[in-house]
Amino acid sequence: MVEIDAQHFIRSFLSASNASGVKADPATIQFSGERSIPGHRLYAVTFRDQAGQSYDGHCVIEQDRAGNWRVWGGSWNKIAPVPPRTYPYVHLGGGGGYGHAFYACGTVSEQGYTIARVRLISKNGVELEDTVKDGLVLFLTDQDVALPVQVELYDDNNKLVSRHRALG
Repeated sequence: MVEIDAQHFIRSFLSASNASGVKADPATIQFSGERSIPGHRLYAVTFRDQAGQSYDGHCVIEQDRAGNWRVWGGSWNKIAPVPPRTYPYVHLGGGGGYGHAFYACGTVSEQGYTIARVRLISKNGVELEDTVKDGLVLFLTDQDVALPVQVELYDDNNKLVSRHRALG
């Protein structure tokens, strides 16, 4: 198995010309969260591009059978105001599933509540859960996850305060 400095690998990818056309300033790349399972790692990232525009998103790397790592998925968008909602909500992005690792990353809009944890329930019954840290949740599993997912937000008293559908 080939060991990797995953953060260095992602820094190199984001600061090079890549398929997205966004070239990050390497000095500004920050990692705000991570999850890993054997053969996959998910990172929440923020950075500024070469023109100084701020981005946030996530990046997933995958190890192939030979032990080599590659960028497998992810997305990053210009940081912009989030559309207001009147209820707690997770702005979730992700992908995979159906025979491949599933990942999701999102920011939590609390709307006056203290959201402590978020649970995802897939169409085929797979449940994933994360504790909110700095307004962020990350999910990564090698289980088959059928989309869409139901997102449930729980407060610090373990009370369900909101639910919505995401990813499909």
